[in-house]
Amino acid sequence: MVKRRTQGVGINSIKRKDLSKVNFSSVEGKVAIVTGASRGIGESIAEIFGENGMKVVCAAIPVDGALSAGHQN
Repeated sequence: MVKRRTQGVGINSIKRKDLSKVNFSSVEGKVAIVTGASRGIGESIAEIFGENGMKVVCAAIPVDGALSAGHQN
């Protein structure tokens, strides 16, 4: 039997201060395609990109997870 991790990496585990050195002004208005956007790292990246002016296309299985992530921004 394979044990599945129930706790993933989410937005709370990415330290916002670590992103303070990133210059997001050069990506404003650009489009990002984020796979695995329904949870974990993919969800966090999609949220951060959206907060910084990017248009984000969310892809995930199941699809309803991607729809949920996409409607947050």
